[in-house]
Amino acid sequence: MRPLLALTAAACLAAPSSVTAQDVGPIFDRVKDAVVVIYTTQTDYANVARGGQPTSVGGLGSGAVISPTEILTAAHVVQAADQVWVEFTTGDTIEARVRAADQASDVALLELSRAAPTAPVVVGDSDQSKVGDEVFVVGAPLGQTHTLTVGHISARRANPFMFTSFEPVELFQTDAAINPGNSGGPMFTMDGELIGVVSHILSTTGGFQGLGYAVTSNQARATLEDPNTHPAECPRDGDRGSELPDRRGHHNRRHGHGLRGRIRADAPDHGRHAASDAGPAGDAHRAKGW
Repeated sequence: MRPLLALTAAACLAAPSSVTAQDVGPIFDRVKDAVVVIYTTQTDYANVARGGQPTSVGGLGSGAVISPTEILTAAHVVQAADQVWVEFTTGDTIEARVRAADQASDVALLELSRAAPTAPVVVGDSDQSKVGDEVFVVGAPLGQTHTLTVGHISARRANPFMFTSFEPVELFQTDAAINPGNSGGPMFTMDGELIGVVSHILSTTGGFQGLGYAVTSNQARATLEDPNTHPAECPRDGDRGSELPDRRGHHNRRHGHGLRGRIRADAPDHGRHAASDAGPAGDAHRAKGW
């Protein structure tokens, strides 16, 4: 398992933005309590083939409260987890289970064991967002919780070239900084509406190079509301996940190679095992809320 914290040097040129920290601050204050840190443990059997014992591996990601008992996040953060805990800005930590997940589009729904101590975010209509719009991302990059980064929607993509083995998935490409730990965190409009779920970066170095991707909110909704999908706690070998709640108010190959670049999910090393380690599929069901 590679260390969680790796330092990379990079030089970036940032385009001037009309949004200042003062402009974003009140919006961030309004939504930050609904952004959560997700901690997971899973069993790693890599050593068993060599005569060793299974080991427990910890993971870290982000997510957003979308109803009193539901968290929206990325599938690769939680799909193979044995245990999931959700931490809030209040200091509360609540156990959760994976209720629905889709490895192809890299979205998942968690169900909390009790009600969240914070109000949910508003899930927006991502079709109303366009290239050039300013957005911000909140998450726990490298374990630094509730970090805000600001950028733009750089493009809309239907399966970038690295996802050719999957069905079309609508993604926002962004230059807002995304790093390990941001996975599953929300992308917000400047009105504070959630329009994306952070999924991965495209990089030639393994670090952020201005090419981040978030699954659009409408894609997440359509994927997880599909009545032909299976419950999240158990997709295997390409089975799709279950359903997201009605609207209210990739599988990501973590270290796969694409052309000269490399695609990385911004979660801990265990994320790459998500497709194969999940349990058997079950009956579809609809989640309530939003």
